[in-house]
Amino acid sequence: MVINNVLIKKKHANFILGLVYLIPVLLVFWFMNAFYVNVPYWDEWSLVPFFETIANGSVNFEDFFTQHNEHRILFPRIIFAALSFASNLNLYLHIFFSLFIVVITFLSIHKLTVIDRIKGEKKFLYILFNVLSCFLLFSLIQYENWLWGFQVAWFLINACVVISVLIIVAARNLSANIRLLLSGLCCIVASFSSAHGLLSWLALIPSVLSLEGNTNRRIARLGVWITLFMVCFVIYTYGYQKPGHHPDTLFFLKNPLISGRYLLTIIGYPLGKTLFLSQAIGFLILLSFLFFNLYCLKNYKSKLTLHAIPWLSIGWFAALFAAMTTVGRSGFGVEQAMASRYTSVLILLSVSILQLYRLFLSHHHIENTKNNKLYSRIIPIFLISIFVTFFLSTNIHAISEAKQISVSRRFGKTCLELVEFLDKSIDNASNNCINYIYPNTEHLKDYANKLEEIGFREFPENIVFQEQTLETHGYIDITGKTKSIMELYKSDTLQMAGWAILPKRTQQPKLVFISYDDEHSFFAYAIIKLDRPDVEKALKSSLYRKSGWETSVPLKNIPLGEHTIHAWVYGRELKKFIKLNNEINVKIS
Repeated sequence: MVINNVLIKKKHANFILGLVYLIPVLLVFWFMNAFYVNVPYWDEWSLVPFFETIANGSVNFEDFFTQHNEHRILFPRIIFAALSFASNLNLYLHIFFSLFIVVITFLSIHKLTVIDRIKGEKKFLYILFNVLSCFLLFSLIQYENWLWGFQVAWFLINACVVISVLIIVAARNLSANIRLLLSGLCCIVASFSSAHGLLSWLALIPSVLSLEGNTNRRIARLGVWITLFMVCFVIYTYGYQKPGHHPDTLFFLKNPLISGRYLLTIIGYPLGKTLFLSQAIGFLILLSFLFFNLYCLKNYKSKLTLHAIPWLSIGWFAALFAAMTTVGRSGFGVEQAMASRYTSVLILLSVSILQLYRLFLSHHHIENTKNNKLYSRIIPIFLISIFVTFFLSTNIHAISEAKQISVSRRFGKTCLELVEFLDKSIDNASNNCINYIYPNTEHLKDYANKLEEIGFREFPENIVFQEQTLETHGYIDITGKTKSIMELYKSDTLQMAGWAILPKRTQQPKLVFISYDDEHSFFAYAIIKLDRPDVEKALKSSLYRKSGWETSVPLKNIPLGEHTIHAWVYGRELKKFIKLNNEINVKIS
């Protein structure tokens, strides 16, 4: 009976712990559903010609291996192709695949903690640091990567590094040479997923040296490992061309103070929202990692060092990435180190240090029973308080950023749907809505046509321009000054404002499009987002509260002479452009 009660309590405890681990996963799942917009974004458009070669059966190895910026994304391209053709380019599948990879990464990290757990270690301490590691891995501060399927490479490389370490440490039923080979295969996948994947070979050197065997065997294995790295490096750099827009590679030597601040910022940003806080946290993380490396080097024969080696390898991968990025990117300025995409790798350094602290505290707790309370309670509670503060702060910041990303990409998605109706001149507009998803309208038109030919997208055809409707869809606000013909110069801008709605529709329009005369194309647009309580009150619906818009319309792309400026709202379900009431007459000199 007593045994049964113990087993039941243990099951309940494990169930509760499982729910705790599930919280950050569900948070990311909610985050993706809430803020992701199913539209290709920037680099994803560069995959369209690649998809075209697959669709017409002319794809070859070069198409998979070819350079993308400074990266070889062979394995991500395989993933993109498989997921895209399986789902007709449903990009939700891409981001959820990233989430799946991070789940695999955490399970591998958890398995590592089970293996390296010190006998006599406090269970509370063990669970605490694993929970903190879980929340770090699924932190929303990686919002750029969570909301961009193209970034799957960052999560894939992390997984490869952790699994490589796990194979060396855990697969004891296999010979050391087989484990070395399997670990090497993981590093090959990492190497040809993005440039920083090559660092996995260097980071795993401590783990490779920890494989059982005499000194000669260890040196021989290290030689094989370095040889494999050199082969990958040579293949990677074959035909490589350095992107021209990158800063001077020697910038870090010419400006060591800026580069030093950049390094601290990129290390600390996963837990620091501001520049100063990121640098302060980065300094503490770097100092801690340096301490553990020196400690293990000094006590290289100790049991603690043996347990610490896997975490040192994982930490070194992130530290090498920080150093490489500082060399290559510090010329862009210190603020660039706060790019969200970098955090996915640097989080591994924080996880590594957490686990090293766990081992260090447990080791000293066992050896110093007099300080039991200090090691098992006071220090952990202090760490929890600091972590929760930083975690909440960065996640709130991430949600705020994600809202802006979501809004801008929804505007971009609307413009993509209507890209054939956008005048070429809109490319030069400072607020071109196409720029929210790609920097060139004409190129995007070509990509959109190819997507339609492949069958990945359908774009509306034969959209009707309706000038009169029974229901009011909005107005251009006309003041006494603008009722007659306005005389303007070609270098001027025309200030326009008004409101726009889709009557009796739950989904309200996001944009108003501007045209002139009888042209069925648009040279400007306005975002519908301003408060119009007067419209809400008059039409008796809260749906129309945010129906206001205003914009500065450039006139340089309109011919000289007299013209009539119109505003239109797009009804997606109706497949119509509906003209708003009122118009503005201008004479351009």
